[in-house]
Amino acid sequence: NWCGRGDMACGMKTFVVIVEAENDIPTLNEISNLVLEEDVAQQSVFLTGISDGDHGDQPLRVTASSSLPNLISSPELIFHPATADAELRFQPAPNQYGVTTITVQVEDGGLDQNLATQSDNAVFIRSFQVSVLAVNDLPGIMPVDNLTLFEQGPKSVILRGVHAGENEIQPLKVTASSDNPAVISSADV
Repeated sequence: NWCGRGDMACGMKTFVVIVEAENDIPTLNEISNLVLEEDVAQQSVFLTGISDGDHGDQPLRVTASSSLPNLISSPELIFHPATADAELRFQPAPNQYGVTTITVQVEDGGLDQNLATQSDNAVFIRSFQVSVLAVNDLPGIMPVDNLTLFEQGPKSVILRGVHAGENEIQPLKVTASSDNPAVISSADV
């Protein structure tokens, strides 16, 4: 309604307001950073709060990737649409350490409810870091076979496969002892 001042003329104008649907951004709760030791078993990270950001009727695609595939390659993601959560499984490569960023992407099917037509899909990305700490691996040596030594002959043993541990480079001290000093004294070892 509107009215003029001077002559008190009044009128009415009707119009239509159209509110268009909009595709809201999907959701995913925060994910805490992880600190692990080298050579750990498979890890599981539970992801919660996964939604299309709208009314919950759009299909979702949830994927994960690692920024350092030599450390963590191809994280496995198991999405449970009915409960709006997922499980992310991964295992650092053996004897590797460093920091990688795991990126989780939630994509909805858009207003047309179709993940294949990506022009109207909305995407939400959340990342977290996984730090894998180096550990001091045990040194090793190849097994030494039993030996027959002659009383007057040379008494030496060749040691093979002596190492500081997988991917380790620190100096080593190798010692030996005899369990029968009457035959070979510890001073001769």
